[in-house]
Amino acid sequence: MADEKNFKEVYKGLNKAQKEAVDAIEGPVMVIAGPGTGKTQILAMRIANILRQTDTAPEQILALTFTENATGNMRERLAFLMGSRAYQVVINTFHGFCNNIIKTYPEEFPRIIGSTSITEIDQIALLEKVVATLPVKILRPYGDPDYYIRSMVAVISDLKREGISVEEYKNICAKADSDYWQIPDLYHDKGLYKGKIKKGYERLRREIDKNLELALVYEQYENSLNEKKLYDFNDMIMEVLRELRTNPTLLSMLQEEYQYILVDEHQDTNNAQNKILELIANFHPNPNLFVVGDEKQAIFRFQGASLENFFYFSHLYPQAKVVTLTNNYRSGQNILNQAEILLPSKAKLLAQIENDNLPIRVGGFGSTLAEYFFLGQDINQKIATGVMPHDIAVLYRDNRDAIFLSSVLRKLGVPLAVESDDDLWTDLDIQKLITVFEAVAFFGDDSKLAKLLHIDFIGVAPIDTYQYLRQAHEEK
Repeated sequence: MADEKNFKEVYKGLNKAQKEAVDAIEGPVMVIAGPGTGKTQILAMRIANILRQTDTAPEQILALTFTENATGNMRERLAFLMGSRAYQVVINTFHGFCNNIIKTYPEEFPRIIGSTSITEIDQIALLEKVVATLPVKILRPYGDPDYYIRSMVAVISDLKREGISVEEYKNICAKADSDYWQIPDLYHDKGLYKGKIKKGYERLRREIDKNLELALVYEQYENSLNEKKLYDFNDMIMEVLRELRTNPTLLSMLQEEYQYILVDEHQDTNNAQNKILELIANFHPNPNLFVVGDEKQAIFRFQGASLENFFYFSHLYPQAKVVTLTNNYRSGQNILNQAEILLPSKAKLLAQIENDNLPIRVGGFGSTLAEYFFLGQDINQKIATGVMPHDIAVLYRDNRDAIFLSSVLRKLGVPLAVESDDDLWTDLDIQKLITVFEAVAFFGDDSKLAKLLHIDFIGVAPIDTYQYLRQAHEEK
């Protein structure tokens, strides 16, 4: 009863468009939701409403998000709305969802079960070995044989994110090669260069040859992963996609298992993720598939996300209901207007909160250091006028930006605390502590001792470390 009361109270506070999205529990639905329009709230409310209105079991509802933080946030909201049943609803990231499928049906994934995950550094090392064994010329230039290695890592990752297998990529390259030779005006038909390829097509020829070589590298790279029982970050999704395409039994089990599918931040899905969604949902011509996204927030394009994936939904399901949320509960109208100037949209966001609408200051700087120095001075001036430090926030693009930024601010006397999603084990001080523990645990191991002596706070010069270890080796 308390859960039902919570639902009704929250529902009463929804605006008309939000209620429309929550009430549309059957068939395909697309919600175009800008920032601050309450999309996480309507996702949780819609799940609760499905359970109120139908006899669907909680575990038959699948909600996919992009971050672990988002899954926790949605679970917390659901628990408020529906109590303990919230913990039976399947809420996961795309990678977490695919990983669970592999763990649940290990016999269907012999290639990845028992394999070891590799990092990007491992990928680079593996590709260096692969390229050295193949008859490639463009991708292994004489002056610097490893020049294209990092680019190849990125391209292969992009191919996997787009769900393009080795065979598909080879077919694409072969078709491009075949089409090239069918170009009507490919050759000069008279003059000094008669019978030779025109200059305008030479660059295209080189690009095609480069892709043909990359197809060889991609194939051998996958073979090496299989031989060494390794897999990279994108393989979990690729393996699930490959199996769903070729294994009707597994596909039908998943289609039966999940009766309602909801996707948050759908504009950030890449092609491979979308294909998995499409396969699982397509048991019915108008599946219960609910996607929420905003074309102006495609922040994960580096992961292969594309706005085409977002708008493809309406082409795939022309009968889909489309709901647009325009009421913004996070920002003042001045900020929304400035954002609209930068990125215009079909439906302008309308502020629902009181705001003093102070002007937005924009600064241009000649260097990153100058920008950080300005930030430090500006923050110190605000603190001097009585602003509390904990009321000031500095947003940065990547976690790695925080290191240099925090260093500059500390030198300027700015009190700060860095909040990020960095893994504890990647912290330099934690790594040094682990090195100390390893040297103690493996007492007598010269390699562990050498790493310990190189730590800065030990205070031993590198030449002294070398002499100590050399002397110890000789005396042994």
